[in-house]
Amino acid sequence: MPPRPPTKPRKRASQERSRVTVDALVEATARILVGEGFDKASTNRIAAVAGVSIGSLYQYFPGKEALVVAVAQRHRHELLSVVRARLARVADEPLAARDRCAASPLPFQREAIARQHRGLAASPR
Repeated sequence: MPPRPPTKPRKRASQERSRVTVDALVEATARILVGEGFDKASTNRIAAVAGVSIGSLYQYFPGKEALVVAVAQRHRHELLSVVRARLARVADEPLAARDRCAASPLPFQREAIARQHRGLAASPR
């Protein structure tokens, strides 16, 4: 069995400039995944689309698998923020309304995915 590729970032971006670089890399990865698929998402392609050097990519991520994990984590955070906002809106509603909201999470997920895809589609390529 071949070894699994590393999926944890090498280091955290602590300064604003480095956070901008990491965000650009994650966004570029998401755009490539959505538009072209996993096989086209090479580290060289991701760095080029993000507008950063390949060295900067490897400073923060060991490979494309770690970037894909970062995209998934970002999506999870966005989904949770949508769910929390929806639940906050119905917090003072009658119990039946809260139950309906809690029992049907799919609209939350569709909304978060649609919001993410709209953002990716609007992003410059």
